[in-house]
Amino acid sequence: MSTSAEGLNRLPAERRATLLRHLRSRAEHSGRIVRLDGLGPPVPSHQQRQLWLADRLGDGTRRNNVGLALSLRGPLDVDALRRALQSLLVRHDVLRTAFVEVDGELALEPPGNPDLPLPVLDLRDRPGTLARVCRDLAGADLDLSDPLGVWVTLIRIAPREHCLMWVVHHARWDPVSSDILMRDLVELYREATGVPGAGPPPLPVRYSDFAVWQQRRLTGDRLAELTEYWSGLRGAAWCELPVDTPRRQVRPGAGASVAAQLDGDTAAAMRALVERTDTTTFMVTLAAFVAVLNRMTGVTDVVLGTASVSRPGQDLDGVIGCFVNMLVLRADATGDPVFLDLLDRVRASSTAAFNHHELPFEQVLEIVQPPHDGVRPPIFGIEFTAVRAGRQQTGRAGDLTVEVSLVHDGAAKFDLSMMVTEYADRVVIEVEYDSGLYRRETVERLVLRFQRALAAAVRDPGLRISGLPLMDDAEIERLPGPVPGVHGSTVDVRFAAVARENAGRPAVVGETATRDFGWLDTGSIAVANLVCSLGIGRGDVVAVASGRDEWFAVAMLGVLRCGAAVAPVGDERAVDGAVLLLRTPTAQGIPSGDTVVELDDHVLSDYAIGTPRVAVDPDDPALVVAGTVRSHAEIGLAVDSLAATLTVDSADRVLPGKSTVDMLTALLNGAAVVLCEPSPLVLRERRVTVAFLDSVPPRDLPDLRAVMVPASAAIDDRPGLVTRIDLDGMPVLLGKPWALSPVPNRHVVLRDAQRNLVPTGAVGHIWVDGVRLPSPDDEDLSGHWSADGSLVLEGITRLDPSKEDNGADDLAEEIALRLTGMPDLPRLGVDDDFFGSGGTSRQVIQVVAAIKQHYGVKVNLAEFFEQPTVRALARIVYAGGKQAKA
Repeated sequence: MSTSAEGLNRLPAERRATLLRHLRSRAEHSGRIVRLDGLGPPVPSHQQRQLWLADRLGDGTRRNNVGLALSLRGPLDVDALRRALQSLLVRHDVLRTAFVEVDGELALEPPGNPDLPLPVLDLRDRPGTLARVCRDLAGADLDLSDPLGVWVTLIRIAPREHCLMWVVHHARWDPVSSDILMRDLVELYREATGVPGAGPPPLPVRYSDFAVWQQRRLTGDRLAELTEYWSGLRGAAWCELPVDTPRRQVRPGAGASVAAQLDGDTAAAMRALVERTDTTTFMVTLAAFVAVLNRMTGVTDVVLGTASVSRPGQDLDGVIGCFVNMLVLRADATGDPVFLDLLDRVRASSTAAFNHHELPFEQVLEIVQPPHDGVRPPIFGIEFTAVRAGRQQTGRAGDLTVEVSLVHDGAAKFDLSMMVTEYADRVVIEVEYDSGLYRRETVERLVLRFQRALAAAVRDPGLRISGLPLMDDAEIERLPGPVPGVHGSTVDVRFAAVARENAGRPAVVGETATRDFGWLDTGSIAVANLVCSLGIGRGDVVAVASGRDEWFAVAMLGVLRCGAAVAPVGDERAVDGAVLLLRTPTAQGIPSGDTVVELDDHVLSDYAIGTPRVAVDPDDPALVVAGTVRSHAEIGLAVDSLAATLTVDSADRVLPGKSTVDMLTALLNGAAVVLCEPSPLVLRERRVTVAFLDSVPPRDLPDLRAVMVPASAAIDDRPGLVTRIDLDGMPVLLGKPWALSPVPNRHVVLRDAQRNLVPTGAVGHIWVDGVRLPSPDDEDLSGHWSADGSLVLEGITRLDPSKEDNGADDLAEEIALRLTGMPDLPRLGVDDDFFGSGGTSRQVIQVVAAIKQHYGVKVNLAEFFEQPTVRALARIVYAGGKQAKA
């Protein structure tokens, strides 16, 4: 206990309380940090709370270890080293403070005085095992509730060579702490060996004093300013490099790393650009990384994180502890800027972010309220840091030389973390990655592309992002090459061939009638003759007003056979640019403003005379939907892709969705199209084999062999890259109806927005036979080449069937009422999204603690993040088989 604390305890209680209030007021209003020995229990800093919360939310699956290997060369006094380590523990209170949970909140126990054991591991007879042993030790499962906050192991390698392995949780540590460890340990060892005058100077303040100062600092106008600034992150999109393996609901957190070194010429050119532009190495390398992410993902609003280390005041220069705050960086890569312009944007945005660094990341999350899907870190999953090498890499105590190096703990804090370290003579790039998401070769390719892009950018900063080279000649050679022109038949030619082959087979199965391909062929020829007689043909648009039945099919095909484009329309509006409206007997109402021609059986009979001879080109418009024009080639490509994925042939009966392409997929492959309102009864009675539905159908439909549903209809809409799921033997395909597997015998390439070929692992638009593949919502589909050469489509959702348990419904209502009574929690209905209603990650801990206290059930946090509703929470509690306490 310090002298001041002893004197404080000797004061009468009333005077002691008055003095405590005075000292606390000084701490609150002073710009300096005041030492507060003995003034109540310690409080956690924002950084400690954030890392403790990450530990809790990770449910033990993510480690935040810092492993340091201190190489000791020369004569070593082990007893003196043991005494020095114990003195170091006493000197820094953060290393002997326990993190405990009280009512779902973090609390700290007053620092104790635990003994620091120093086990000795002898590797003198086991050469070549040091690196593996150090990695294993660095991956220790540290318990923050343990008041002993550091694990040390002394490893004997040779008589005069040892390694001291130091493992500590990041909640007690930051990069500067490693320098302090080196400095303090050398001085304390010298002191322990009897060197006169040795030992570090007294600390003016401790980490616990900083935490008190920090809690009282963020108030008033500055807090309002910070809140307003970080509110600008709302709605920011998540930036993700394509993964090699679909994400899992419970993230194992296993990690690995890849390292490389910039060549000397690039390092010199980078430093010259830094000096010329009055920027920093951080800004230049960050701009290059943003350019690579833009090229690899197609994202122009690039959001990523960085570690901001800030020690407010010189009094903290010698204090071990965590002074790191995660900072969100947002870079604008719109418009394909030249690198110099991108650098200016990065300088402005990163400077602004660092000028608002005080707000803890935990509070940023509460302001932004980003979506939680349970499998991704909030806001960003990619981290970037650029630093200069530490000042205290080596130390000396007499004849003993000490050198410290970082040991990877085998864990990944994020999807990817890139660190650029600038030494006096070299620049090193290291990427830590989640090995459950990425393969090593994928990350190695990313590092190579970063090196190529950075080298080109610093030599010629006038290059546009799209001009920065990502691939070498060998990789370009391995990519599929471009295909000139468009290949394939037009829709009308393909249908004519199919109709001849299937003349007597059912083509359209309606609510009241069934029409065969012969009727559809003859009828569409009649419609084509009618439209041609009105002087309408190639380049024109004809609107078709009809029910969803055989009349729409015959009208659509007839318009296409005369060379015009079809614009399906309801009775609510006319089609801009349409020169004619065909109205069938099942149309509801007549859109105004168009020339209207009625279609009926008499018209089909009167105009069924010969086949019009119109030369239609694959590039000609075929379909106009919501103002977007699709050519015959694009429609044919979509039909082939859909048919290949669903294996549609003439034996099928297809219930289409709302897309006209669904209907054409059946008809152009000789299958019958069932044009009825979807229902289990229709699926059963019409013997539907392939269906496009809004939700997964019942499983007792013997004829149904394949179904496609939108991703939003999946039972479990966790992210993934699966396009086909077997559900009791029936393939269920998810996602956009045109987001399908590549078509056999078609040439597929991926291009970016500037039509450059994209490298393996980068997201690009899908082009097939020279045509850019569209999707039903008029956005262009994207995908990436995997390492094995297969095409992986973006935006597809995994289906993971789960069982309903209606017995939990009553419990859900009870839990909702119980949570409503908890202070500061949002008011929740049983199906309301917790985070969408304003809940925070911090409040999740309180909810879980309350559930455990009342129901005796421990809720896995990953499960709650996966489905953050009261009903899902009730199912977890119900499945635990516990009853509420009386």
